[in-house]
Parts: sequence; structure tokens; C-alpha cells
Amino acid sequence: DEIQKLLLEKQFLTFPNQDLTPARVLEIAKRFGHPEVNPIQVGMPDQPEIIRMAKRASEPDPLLSDARTIGSFYAQPSKFVFAYCDDPSVNSDIICSSMTEAWNGLSKPIQDFLEPLTALHSAASVYAPTQENTDLYVGRASSQLEYSDAVYQTSEHPIVHTHPDTGLRSLFINPAYTQCINEVAKKESRAIL
Repeated sequence: DEIQKLLLEKQFLTFPNQDLTPARVLEIAKRFGHPEVNPIQVGMPDQPEIIRMAKRASEPDPLLSDARTIGSFYAQPSKFVFAYCDDPSVNSDIICSSMTEAWNGLSKPIQDFLEPLTALHSAASVYAPTQENTDLYVGRASSQLEYSDAVYQTSEHPIVHTHPDTGLRSLFINPAYTQCINEVAKKESRAIL
């Protein structure tokens, strides 16, 4: 209860120097809700809810690629995301930004403008099979994707989200999955996003 309270208050918590197995990570995650199986990214064989973000020396770092809100293309996005680095020799710093602070930093006229708007989200721009990401679909990369209709699934969400537990408002957009703002022209949508 104390961790959940702190997580709601701070939005991001870190617990350094842990030594956890994948099974233990999953056990901890289950204390906070029902862990999901990603329909696109292949999970670990014994714990499909856990996506192992691995890379070979020649591959780009999956954690340092484009910033993205995990699963915003789902009809009901995840409440929490757990990340665990199982190799202490790896620099596992993760940079997180607060979309609550992003919202708070906007002027009142911009907040008033954005408040009634909705956006279309899809994973297709990131995960649709292409010549460039073939290795991810055929198992020639450390991380692997699995083709499913979820690649082309779309969801609409309000651009301004109110957290159900804290009442805090935040922006709900990201450069990877947010395709367009529904209520404005495409050219205006690109400029606003």
C-alpha cells in the first residue's frame, strides 16, 4: 500500500541493487494488478507477460529508441509499467518524463484548447512489418515481434487524461503511437502534436 501511494504521488520509483528472477518480477507485478501479455512483442517463454529487452552489439538499444507511452494504442492502456535490469554491468538508466508536468506547464488558453480534443493511436507506424524490421519478425534480432492484428488496432483517447486515483491531469500523446488529433485538419494535427 505504501509503494502504491508513493507511486501515485511521485509517478516513478526506483529500487536499486535488487537481485530478482523473472518469476519474482512477475510475482511483484501481480501485487499491483493483472500483468498483460503484449500481443506484438514476444514475451519470455515461461513468463509471457515479461518482454526481455535485449540487444546485440550491432543493434540499436531498444530502451533508447523513440520515446513512447507503452501501449497507448490499447483500448485500455496499462496502469503501471515495471522495468528491471538483470545485468549490473549495463548502464540501465531510464529517462522518464512526466506528462502531468507537461500539462501543468501549458498556458491556460492552450489547456482550454486541448481539453475537448481526442487523438487516434495505432502501433502500425512502429510495428507494421517492413523491410527495415524484418529481423524482428523472423527471429534474427535479440528482441522479437509476433505479427497479430493488434499491429493495426486503433484506439481513440482524450488528449487530456484525468488520473482515476489522484485526479491529476496529464497529456496522453506520444510520437510513436499518436497518429492524429481527430477534431482538426491533418496539417494542424501534425503541428499541434
